[in-house]
Amino acid sequence: MKKRKIKKGRLLILGILMLSLCIGLPYGLFRFFNRFKPIDEQAFVFQDGIMSYQDPDVHTMTGIDVSSYQGKIDWKAVKEDGIEFVMIRCGFRDALTGELFDDPMFEENVEGALKQGLQVGVYFFSAACNQEELFEEASFVIDRIKPYAITMPVAYDMELFQGDQGRIIDLSPNEKTQLALTFCEKIKKAGADPMIYGNESWLTQQIVYEEIQEIPIWYAAYRDVPNTQIDFKMWQYSEQGSVNGISGPVDMNILFTDA
Repeated sequence: MKKRKIKKGRLLILGILMLSLCIGLPYGLFRFFNRFKPIDEQAFVFQDGIMSYQDPDVHTMTGIDVSSYQGKIDWKAVKEDGIEFVMIRCGFRDALTGELFDDPMFEENVEGALKQGLQVGVYFFSAACNQEELFEEASFVIDRIKPYAITMPVAYDMELFQGDQGRIIDLSPNEKTQLALTFCEKIKKAGADPMIYGNESWLTQQIVYEEIQEIPIWYAAYRDVPNTQIDFKMWQYSEQGSVNGISGPVDMNILFTDA
């Protein structure tokens, strides 16, 4: 009789464990997959060239990103056109020669945007092939943002250059991932918020997405809805935007904020 009671007790415990798994596993899987879908794609509305997110419980900001390609910008007109933030290129490493360059319009753009009360972040186009070059790039960025009230992220932008060209072409996904992580670590230590820029192909094939998930993503996809499993913080949804104060097309962004 004693053995039989023990057996029943074990079966009861086993049954409870199995029931817990049956209840808990789907919930766990839901949470795992749901983290890649933090937004409702039906809530995106594109009207008059601006993307909005129609959910009163979710806060967003409308922004642009610019470089010297946009030429001289009338920041007062930009602000009056409803733009709330701007990501400004501070520099780049030449994808072929490896030489570092300032964006020639960086200081003018930062000062003009800040004067109009816009929230400002920056991005840097990287072509680093090793950690030494990456340290050089991070220091380059940190030195240039020190004088300014940068409240938006500092983004790392590495891209393939014209298909099979460029000095990063032989880097493995793991190598490119480590470069991105190192840049973000340096930026964070400097007191700024890091971010990684990329499109679907870059984020899922050229680097190891699972390794960078804890860092906010600036996702690039020019379409009506994101249509991705990438868990992004900011979406660059158009490269053909039209904004008062800027002659020619400009990249448009929507940022999901915590406020």
